[in-house]
This record gives sequence, C-alpha cells and structure tokens, in this order.
Amino acid sequence: GLALAPAADAAAPSRTAEEILGTLLDDAYDPVTILSMGPMTTLGSVLVDPDRAVKVASVTASLGALDGPGNVVADGATTPGSAEWNAHADPAAVEAVLGSGAPLTLVPYEAAAAVPLSATLADALAAGGDAPTAALVARLAAARPDLVGPDSVTGDAIAAVALTHPEILQTRERFLDVEQVGPDAGALRETEEGYPAQVTGSVDRTAFEAVLLAGVRAEGVTGGATACELDTGGTSAPGLAIVQAVSADEAMVAVLAGLAEGKGVSDLEAFLATASPTEDPPDWLLLAAYLEVDAGSSADDTAELTPGDYAAMCITGDEATPAYLVAPTLLTVTE
Repeated sequence: GLALAPAADAAAPSRTAEEILGTLLDDAYDPVTILSMGPMTTLGSVLVDPDRAVKVASVTASLGALDGPGNVVADGATTPGSAEWNAHADPAAVEAVLGSGAPLTLVPYEAAAAVPLSATLADALAAGGDAPTAALVARLAAARPDLVGPDSVTGDAIAAVALTHPEILQTRERFLDVEQVGPDAGALRETEEGYPAQVTGSVDRTAFEAVLLAGVRAEGVTGGATACELDTGGTSAPGLAIVQAVSADEAMVAVLAGLAEGKGVSDLEAFLATASPTEDPPDWLLLAAYLEVDAGSSADDTAELTPGDYAAMCITGDEATPAYLVAPTLLTVTE
C-alpha cells in the first residue's frame, strides 16, 4: 500500500538472483552470512553446488512450522494445516538447503507468532524523527494496520535481528525432513534420518524489541565547517543503531564516540583544543561510529550502543590541520 518511487536504475538490464548470489559466493574470501525471509528457491538452486555451500557461514531463515499449525489453508479447508507459506511455496528448495550442509537456523511460525508486534512498539518504531528507515516504518504501519496487534507475526524481523544478535533466540538442534507433495507440502517433520538445523523454540521479546527499536530509530549527525549537531530523537535503548551523517557544506568526518562516566562535552572540547592529529584518543573516549562524508552528501554506518553517554564530532580540513566541532547535545543510552 505504499507509493514508493522506482529505483533510478529500475529499467536497467539485470542479472538473475541466482547469478548474483552465485557470483558473490564464488568470489568470497570470507564465509558469507545469509538472511532468508521468503521461499528458498534462489538459495536452493545456488547451494546445490558444494563449492558454494561450503562458503556459507550460516543461513538464518523465517520459515517452517514444527510445534503448531502453520499459516497455509489448503483448498476446501477452513483452518491452517501444518505448512508455513515460505516452505510451502517451494519445498524442494527447502530440502536442497537443508541437504547442502550450510549451517541453518530457523525461526518457525509458532515461535514468531508468540512475539506479535504490539501497538506500543509500533508507535515507538514510528517515532524516529526524520530517519528514512523510521519514516518508512511509520508509513507501513499506517497503511497496513493488520501488521500490528496480537495476530501479527514478525518472523522476518526476528530473523533479521537474530543475524546480529543471536542471543535473542533459544534454539536446539533438530533433524528435519520436508513434506514434498499434497496440501501439507512444505511441512517440516522431525525424524532421526533428517537434516540437522537449529530451530528456535522461543524468542527473548524484550531483547528483540530493544534491538529492533535501536536499528530503526537512527541517530543523526549533521555538520560542516561552522556547526555540528546530533539528533538524539531516536535510540535510548542499547543495541544496534543506524548512525547517519549529513554534510551541510564541505567534506567532513563525523564521529560518534562513547564517553566514560563523568565526562562531557566540555572535556571533549578541552582535549581537542590541544590534541595533535597523530595523538591517540584518551582512555575515556571510545569510538562507536566513523563516517566519511562528501560535501553536500550523506553516509551511514551501524554502531553497537551500550548504556552511557555519546558525543558527536564533525572534523573538517585536512589531515595535517583538522578543524574540530563538537555537538552540544549528548545521546544518552539507558538500560
């Protein structure tokens, strides 16, 4: 229901999803982590190649149902059977991924259904100010009220958060086969001869919501040669946050740094007034995010925010003669 403008290159020739993912794995020097939030058609076709499968560090997927009904209602039925839609859409691909040997963590339908997106959390997600991610979430929640409430299922979001914060999941290894035909095609069955996978039994709701909120409600640094400002209208809970920096006039480096207890803006300004470009930062100053921004442009990065105070700096000039400005407002992250 959202009226989104097409991407600038929407009409350009493109490779298939299989070609893109296959090439990524072929060229990878380090193991690749994959997030799967839909049917596994692409993954299944790529991971049948063992040379590619061994390059996968892990696959985290919102998929399947094991300890309760799924969300597929077969023709002629009135209630859901045992299949979940992502698995039901291509059960052969699910079996191919399971059989590939790539480490697999599943967030099944019943685990996600136990952590619905509350209206309170949706309101908090939407209250992220001008951050593009938060603005999109606000529009989505307004256009699709069915995504909020006791019947909402947040499997995709849980899987995405678990990619960076696996501790939100309680999992155990189970051995699975996949029903291939019939109204319950895609249903996962636990058997002694099945393929191993880590299956989520429960989700730490408090931790999940804190990380999700921190990721969507971005922190913003705006500055240049004459001013440096920190928008603190977003994250106040610990977790992964998006830090965005915007240059008002000239190229700069934006830094978000944690301050030790008892330190503040005046301490940072006093240090910078006498610091040389080659001097190491003091022990009470910890780098959280470092963004290089072209003149009149923007950049973003992620930062793991733990409880405490954070200050923003805008650095212009060259390496030999940098000019420092400190934002007057601190970001306070609380437990």
